[in-house]
Amino acid sequence: RAETMQLPVHGYGEAGVLARAFARMADEVREKTAVLLDSERMARGIVDTALDAFVQMDEAGKIVDWNLQAEAIFGWSRDEAVGKVLADLIVPENYRARHREGLARFLRHGESAILGKRFGIEALRRNGEEIKVELSITALRRQGRYVFNAFIQDSTDRLAAEEQLRHAQKMEAVGQLTG
Repeated sequence: RAETMQLPVHGYGEAGVLARAFARMADEVREKTAVLLDSERMARGIVDTALDAFVQMDEAGKIVDWNLQAEAIFGWSRDEAVGKVLADLIVPENYRARHREGLARFLRHGESAILGKRFGIEALRRNGEEIKVELSITALRRQGRYVFNAFIQDSTDRLAAEEQLRHAQKMEAVGQLTG
């Protein structure tokens, strides 16, 4: 935390004018830093309390951010995931080449069939289990480079419940036909 420098500012000379200007600049920097830190804390709070998993990846395919829901869904802690290649952790083997090709195509041409859309796909948990997820991905330009933000929901239980409902409806229809 920066402390205000105590300079004699009561004089009317050049040193007094410079000291007052320096003190005002230091106050402005402190205020802007506090606003920036508050904004950063708020963004982190939103990401950490999101109901969806949030995973951020850089242009090299490495994980930059990983929230608590991502930990719960995939089984990797934030510390274990950040810095690792996303495809190695959660993309099933049979999708990895397509994942790499899609990333390379976007970085070369800015073209993507999946950005800004919600879609279903398989993902990989830490224990090797493949699960069904729904995700949406956005690309954000930051400091001259892209980061990719994915919001992911585990849809395994929902899909299983829908399948059970369809089965129950079929059985009910068969029962009505035979009755």
